[in-house]
Order: sequence, then C-alpha cells, then structure tokens
Amino acid sequence: MNGPTTNIDDDSLSNCTSSSNSDSYSNSRKSNSKLQQQQNTTNNKKKSDENGLNDVGEEDDIKSKSVKSCESAVKTKTEDEHEDVIESLELRSGLSFRDREAVRKRLELPVLEEENYQPDHASLNLVSQPQDLLGRRGIAVSTIFRNLSFVPGNESMLGNNASFLAICGKLLLHGHWHPVRNSKQRNYDKSEEEEDHSESCTSLLEQSEWWWEHLQVIRENVLVSLSNCAGYMDLSPHPEHIVLPLLSGLLEWAVSPSAVAQDPFPAVGMHSTISPQRLALETLCKLCVMEPNVDLILSTPPYSRLEQLCSFLARKLYRSEDQVLREFAINLLYYFSGADTGVARTIAQQDTCVSLLVGFIEQVENNAMVVAQQHGVNALRDNPESMGTSLDMLRRAANTLAHLARHQDNRQVFLKQEQRLLNLVMSQILDQGVAGIISQVIFLISREVS
Repeated sequence: MNGPTTNIDDDSLSNCTSSSNSDSYSNSRKSNSKLQQQQNTTNNKKKSDENGLNDVGEEDDIKSKSVKSCESAVKTKTEDEHEDVIESLELRSGLSFRDREAVRKRLELPVLEEENYQPDHASLNLVSQPQDLLGRRGIAVSTIFRNLSFVPGNESMLGNNASFLAICGKLLLHGHWHPVRNSKQRNYDKSEEEEDHSESCTSLLEQSEWWWEHLQVIRENVLVSLSNCAGYMDLSPHPEHIVLPLLSGLLEWAVSPSAVAQDPFPAVGMHSTISPQRLALETLCKLCVMEPNVDLILSTPPYSRLEQLCSFLARKLYRSEDQVLREFAINLLYYFSGADTGVARTIAQQDTCVSLLVGFIEQVENNAMVVAQQHGVNALRDNPESMGTSLDMLRRAANTLAHLARHQDNRQVFLKQEQRLLNLVMSQILDQGVAGIISQVIFLISREVS
C-alpha cells in the first residue's frame, strides 16, 4: 500500500515542477517581448522626433532660401527699374551717362521736407530751474558778443578769432535739419480703437530739448554778430574744421525754404524784415569782398546747394519793390560769375537771369531819364542815387553780364537780348562806363566759336 502511493506522489511532484518551469519560461518570454516592444516604441519615437527635427530644419532651410531668393528678386527688380529709367533717359535725350552709379545714387536720394524739424511744445513748463538758468546764461553771453560787434574797431578782432568762428559755426546748424518726407497718409476711416496714439501725447514726457527756445535767441545773436564782422573776415588762414561749418551754415540758411528761415525773428516782431535768410545773404555779400573767401564759398560742398543759391538769386531779381534783397542778389551774382566759369554757366542757365539783369539796367536808365527831364542833367550828375540805385551797383550788373558772356556756351542766351543791349549802348543818358561794359558784352557774343 505504501509503495504505489509514494510513486504517485513523485510523479505529481515531477509534473508540478515541469509545469512550474514551463509557466516561468512562458512568463519570462512574455516579459522579454514586452521589453522589446517598449524599446521598439521608444526607438520609433526617437526616430520620429529626429525625422520631425530634420523636417523642421529642412523647412527652415527652404524658408530661408525662399526669403533670400525673394530679396535677390527684389534687388534685381529695383536694379532693372533703375536701369530702365537710365536707359529711357538716354534714349529720350540722346545723352550717355559716364557714371551710371552716380545717377543711380541720385535716384535713390530720399525726399526731405521743406520745413525743418520742430519739437513738440509741452503744454506744461517742465524745465527745471538749473536748466533755465543755464539757457539764460548762454543768451547773456551771446548778447555780449553781439553788442561788442557793433563797436567800431572790434570787427577785425572778432572776425579773425578762431575760437569765436568755431563756436559760431557749430551754433549755426545746431538742431537744424530736415526730416524725410513721410509718404504715410492718415486713414480717417479707422476707428479710434485701431489708431495708434503712442506719439500723440508727448507733452507730459521728459523734455530732452529744453534748450530749444534759448537756441533760437542765441542763433539770432550769432547771425547778427557775423553780419557785423563779415567785412573784416579773411577765412583763408583758418583750418577746414573752422571754415567748413561756418560757410555751410550760411549757405544752408540762405537757400532754406523753411518758414523759420524766411520769417522774421520772434524777438523783432512780425513787421520786421530781419530774418535768418536775409542775414545769411548779407554775411555772404560782405565775405565776398575778399577774393579768397569767394573761392572758399564756391568750393563748399555740395555743388547742388550752390545751384539752388544761384536759382534763388535769379528769382530775387524780379523783386523790384525789395531793393535791398535785389542788390544782395546782384552783388553775389557779380562775385560768383567773376570767380569761376562753371558757376557763370550755372547762373546763365537760370530762367530769365540774363533778361532780368538787362531789365535792371533799363529800369535805371528810365529813372535817370525822368530825373534829367524834371530836374536837369546837373542834378543827376550831382546826385546819381536819385535814379534809384548807386552807380557802382549799375556797373556791377553790367560786369556780371560781361562775366557771363565770356563763356562760349552762353552765347545763344545773349543773342536773344542783342537788340536790347544795342539800345543801351546808344543811350545818351546812361553812364559811359556802363555803356562801355555793355559794348564789350556785344563784342564777346558776336565772336564766332573757333
């Protein structure tokens, strides 16, 4: 009885051990398969992430390439447009440009506003007391120099002082510049919520240009001082960093189209004729008394500003009612035309400049005829200014015509006024010196070009 029972027990034990081993093996296989699946999923995620990053990098490369291609296309388009403009100008005018790059740069120059920069005036006085005292001190010092320039004998000392000229040159154009013209137009259809008011309320911000009002008074004193001392200035011994800012500032105020340059100073009242432009022209006229100063003025860059000045002076010859400004224009045209033939050609190219100079001499002749008929020739001989201008001014107008006639390219301009010039030469009341200069003009324009 005991034997078979022990065999059965051994068999059952062996079966149990075999079944347990098979179960553990199957469980280990299952766990291994799960681990492999997890590793496969993590590898797949890594590969997908790497592929995604590669795709993003490729997209960025494509975008950068497309942006670069667009920029290059825009550049080539603008270059083609400029080339088309230059080619069209050459075809229509029959001219050939020696330097196309220079023409392209002129086409790309920004358009500036006619009015100069003006800061926003604060509704409240935010200037501190130390700043106000500093501005008043600067005005007091500039007023002292202005008063000293009126004393006879001080003109040569102030006009030839290098430190005084350097400070004046810096103050002439300090804070004076023209902003770029804004092509953006205000859209009145937008609602108030869509509009940007970030730059509209600047009155309560910190005023960085608190010195603006003081600067206008100091600049007035500087211009008056320079106009008083200009007749005694010789700028040729001074270095370039002193002469260039001074002459550049005077030329800029002389041709500036802004209202600040043409309107009277705030301190003198609206009915006064003293303006920055008039003082700049007066200073330039007095500087031209010395021949080295004329060469320095004509060599001040850019040349386009000298062209604007010649055009401005030619237009002022119309103003017969403003005798002072008209004589300023005649003086400057006389000095400029006698100094350089290129400037003489520029002056003659201005509209009706030659005709207006001839008209000025004709007007003086008519005034002299009226005085001679009413008071006699002796009264005219004793008082030449009774004809409306001085005899020296009349000779300068005639000499300006002689300087312009020396340029061969101006011959066609003078041929249109030949009959009027002959009538002036044959006049019995005109000064013989002026008639001799006009006869020389007729001789110069009658010569054939060799």
